[in-house]
Amino acid sequence: MENFDDFVEQVRDANPIEDVLKESGVTLSGGRTKRGTSKGHHGMVVRTDWQRIFWYDDNWNGDVFKWVMRNKGVEFQEALELLALRAHIEMPKFQQVNESEIRRNRSTADVFSVAANVFHRWLMGDKEKEIKPDEEAQAYARGRGWTDETIRAALNGFSGRKADWQYKDMRGELQLYGIQPLSLAGVAVLGFEGDVDTWARAEGIRDDENFDEEWIEKKRIHGLMDTPGLIYAHQHKGGVKYLSRRQLPGFDKIKDRETKKEREWKSFNPYKLLVGPKQPYFNHVHRIDRAITLSEGQGDAETWGQLGHGAMAFCGLLGDIGQMAPEDTERARRLAAYIKKHPAVYLALDDDEAGQKAIRFAAKMLGMKVQIVRMSRLTPRDEANHVE
Repeated sequence: MENFDDFVEQVRDANPIEDVLKESGVTLSGGRTKRGTSKGHHGMVVRTDWQRIFWYDDNWNGDVFKWVMRNKGVEFQEALELLALRAHIEMPKFQQVNESEIRRNRSTADVFSVAANVFHRWLMGDKEKEIKPDEEAQAYARGRGWTDETIRAALNGFSGRKADWQYKDMRGELQLYGIQPLSLAGVAVLGFEGDVDTWARAEGIRDDENFDEEWIEKKRIHGLMDTPGLIYAHQHKGGVKYLSRRQLPGFDKIKDRETKKEREWKSFNPYKLLVGPKQPYFNHVHRIDRAITLSEGQGDAETWGQLGHGAMAFCGLLGDIGQMAPEDTERARRLAAYIKKHPAVYLALDDDEAGQKAIRFAAKMLGMKVQIVRMSRLTPRDEANHVE
């Protein structure tokens, strides 16, 4: 096994959450979305496609590792060992693992999994909660050619319009699962206004090299809910790993602080200090045992998904490995290793100068296995008849 993260994913894949729950005495019924029916487990909803539990009656959500941690009263490392033993996988010897970093990453996944569902109901509506769909955001999503079925499968959401009821809805949902709205990931979603310095010191990030001093000057931290936009849920192996935002038309420009001129501002990724580095986007039909198509942006990958093709978007992670920082080089290496596990790899980047340059980086990163796809515009029959 190459590294600790790869081993964690191998153990996760070998321990389907519904099987582990059954062995724990939890009786479930249903298909992709299962519900707890045994005594003491009512209000439990299990999304087998996400491999995640949402236990509404107990204000809790988590993946198979968190379930074992809760059920057995152990820390992550021991839960990993127990699940490896269950799957008859030998536990390698790793260098010392940073438990605090593991807890932070898993806490972020919890926040994003909950927030993604709230953003989704703001986009599509929720009759039970009397929430109407946002028509402008829906029109934008449907304007990409996506069906409602695709939008639901991809768990697209809407970041809201800074309405009081939306902040109340999001805070309430986070607190329902025992998540503090002022946690790092909570602020990445909700944003923050007030004494940033005091909050940052309490969270232990004030002296971090990635801390932005402008947050103190502005007395605010920009969150996903601060600008109306389409939310992409980066789903992969056990839930939502990351959230990103694509601004709606009319909200996709920003005034440069130095030049005072407007510039394009198409998308937003949560700050690295709050939730870690940005993540690639895997579409809703992606499977490692099938071919994968690589694109630049989340929207392209989602469109490939509607066509039935598993796809991944680099989301700005593609570049010259020789010019990357050591930690980014390692992330790129691990991503490349994962991509190469697919039976076929197709590269379908934009047909512009930046896209063609990125092709060279991708080919260098992925080697001979990658096949380059170039999209062509279909010529209508009446135009084709006039071609000389």
